[in-house]
Amino acid sequence: MIKSKDLFLIYFLFYLILWPYLKITSCFKKPSNKTLLIQTAKIGDYANSTVIFEKLGKFDVLIDEINLAFAKHDSRIEKIFTINDVKRKKASKLGLALELFSRGYDSVYVLMPNSLNLFLARCTLAKNIVAVHHYAASSDFALLALGMKKVPHTLQDLTLITYLKTLGESELKYEKCLQKPLFIPRENLIKSDKFKIGVSLSAGNKMKTPPKKTWEKIFEIFAKFDCEIYIFGVGEEEALLQNLLAENADQKQAKNPSDRQICADLTSDNASEIYGDIKNTNNEGAKAQICSENGISSGSNLSSQICDTYVKKFGENELKIISLIGKIKLEELPFYLSQMQLYASSDTGNYYVADSIRTPTICLMGPCFASEQRGVADSLVISSHLPPVSSVFKTVRDIDASAFFELSDQNLADIEAFVKVRYISYLSREDNSLC
Repeated sequence: MIKSKDLFLIYFLFYLILWPYLKITSCFKKPSNKTLLIQTAKIGDYANSTVIFEKLGKFDVLIDEINLAFAKHDSRIEKIFTINDVKRKKASKLGLALELFSRGYDSVYVLMPNSLNLFLARCTLAKNIVAVHHYAASSDFALLALGMKKVPHTLQDLTLITYLKTLGESELKYEKCLQKPLFIPRENLIKSDKFKIGVSLSAGNKMKTPPKKTWEKIFEIFAKFDCEIYIFGVGEEEALLQNLLAENADQKQAKNPSDRQICADLTSDNASEIYGDIKNTNNEGAKAQICSENGISSGSNLSSQICDTYVKKFGENELKIISLIGKIKLEELPFYLSQMQLYASSDTGNYYVADSIRTPTICLMGPCFASEQRGVADSLVISSHLPPVSSVFKTVRDIDASAFFELSDQNLADIEAFVKVRYISYLSREDNSLC
């Protein structure tokens, strides 16, 4: 296996070999004002990257293919390139480099600065190339990033601010918007007038999956309100749901057409703090945080229109739970999350999608750094009393992180208060807005 350091050197040598051809060819090309955004991370990071989309105007993207579901429905994006075939060695890295070069970019922004992405950015010969220089960057980063503008990023820097700094902005002035316009299915199959709470029980990174006992405590709070719970997810999410529903759960199938549900797939001080200013986000310790922007998988079978509906008693109350697991296309996810009055999960892609369409969110941050990345629209962030270990550019996997999801009495009180305020607001119909 080739080491990361060796990859940097290999890509730099490739660039030196290509450079004479690229330089000579560029002399015969007409100037262009085209822009390329390179963000090859998964859903959550892509959703957060949209904070700069409006500022970029029309632009091209190089992305992970999972985000095609969003990018192909975005009027701001002109041309889409995916990195996956190159990673799978089904396509040539040099071929992609030459194709990007042929577009004649004037500006390139590298939000995921690994060796391959930096190499591809260099090969564009763009006048303005900007790369995020983060805490986990290899010592050889400087070699491939030679001549590029570099925006430093630390664990105490909110990624949204770092992304904006690549454009010369230093404040959170712009809003995230994952799709423009919002992709709307032909028919909205969620017709309930109840207060609706979306939930993802798990995460792609299993370390970020809260244990059953944590969800039971949270569902006990939800059961105090006249609401419906919609479970979003794919694959293993079903097993987690069945485990949660075990013990005296009654399964029901919706028979009334008005009850039909369509689903979306995707694949310790314990103090509460309201963030009205983005500069107040570097606080230490275990906190429940309410963050506000005001102050600062693939497709599935649409024929399954009736979702599994369950009723289970949590505490002294029954709670209606509707499984939305693996039922609609990923591009419909933002719309269906916009139908929720609240969304709860750990630090997952779904969480950031919900935040991007300004659905109020509850995030169990677990082992992750809330100082670096979290929801900003209207988000209650529950951080552990344990020091975080996993970050955006240095993700930890395959550890037992269940202790990070333990909830104190204060955490539970914060969650209930957060739900109550949004529940009352929904009943009065004062706070229903979409992206």
